[in-house]
Amino acid sequence: IFFSNAIQMPAISGASNVCLDFEATTAIISVDLSITQGESKSGKTTVVATTSGNKPMGGTGALMGLNVYLKEGKSADLSGDVPCPDGLKNCIFKVEGSMLKISVDLTKDCGASSTGKTTVIASTSGSKALGKTNVSVGLNIFAKEKLKLKADNLAVSAAKAAVERENQGATVKCDGDQCSFTIDTSKSLGVSSTGKSNLLATSGKAATVPGTEASYSLMVCKGLKSEGPAADTEEAEVSGAKNIRASVSGGLLVLTCDLSKNFGPSSSGKTTILASTAGIKRIGDTDTSVNLSVWRKRSAGDQGAPPAKKSKPNPEHDEDDDED
Repeated sequence: IFFSNAIQMPAISGASNVCLDFEATTAIISVDLSITQGESKSGKTTVVATTSGNKPMGGTGALMGLNVYLKEGKSADLSGDVPCPDGLKNCIFKVEGSMLKISVDLTKDCGASSTGKTTVIASTSGSKALGKTNVSVGLNIFAKEKLKLKADNLAVSAAKAAVERENQGATVKCDGDQCSFTIDTSKSLGVSSTGKSNLLATSGKAATVPGTEASYSLMVCKGLKSEGPAADTEEAEVSGAKNIRASVSGGLLVLTCDLSKNFGPSSSGKTTILASTAGIKRIGDTDTSVNLSVWRKRSAGDQGAPPAKKSKPNPEHDEDDDED
């Protein structure tokens, strides 16, 4: 049911602590139960994850509304086995460590919704308790028209998202806590917006590290007059950086960081810094420069106190299921 070779889609806009992957026509939704997002609007529960309304599931035509929350004053108890709740429609729950994974077959049809305006693909039929974990989950997946999905079409949708990321010049992989960014220094995306350098790779806005809750921002560039790939450089810590090593071999620049490391809160206090070049840094004696930051949302166990200044409160969400 749960696949190690699934292709991760881009982050869901506006969602918190929700990752979406596809394996053929099966959607795999992942939530880290050890992370919380603050109180719900009612103040009766603590939000663990939410899509903040109904959001598109890639290019499938399906919409998903998900809310995961804790009972007031409780934390997630993941010490024992967690059974799959009863009464689910076309969704299977499994807890692996702190990760809740939900699989949904997008080719199935569970009939018309109560309004008759949409087709239900999967639903928890209200909020369901996740065993004795203190966690409850409400999920609705539906479509305004009956989906006609084929495995190859969905694979193309996922592959297109992967190509779009790769076309930005960097291939991002994660093996356990070890994260790597590979950039071909012989290829350019064009002149940078400042007109002062050639852009080799960029994440654009913040992107998600595949298979994790970490996010990153990346820019790699080289001089306008620089020709050919960067010279080979032995692996070493990037000067002035935190938790970032770099090497160049055969024109391929590889940046690595250890996601298990923690350098305290960011200046806003909303995130925890995992790795950073702390600005633009040159790689060894090459003409290639990098600006990389990796972070994740702060959790209760993170080291260091957040800054004294008050940050804006997190958006509040009710624990009620999203309506179609």
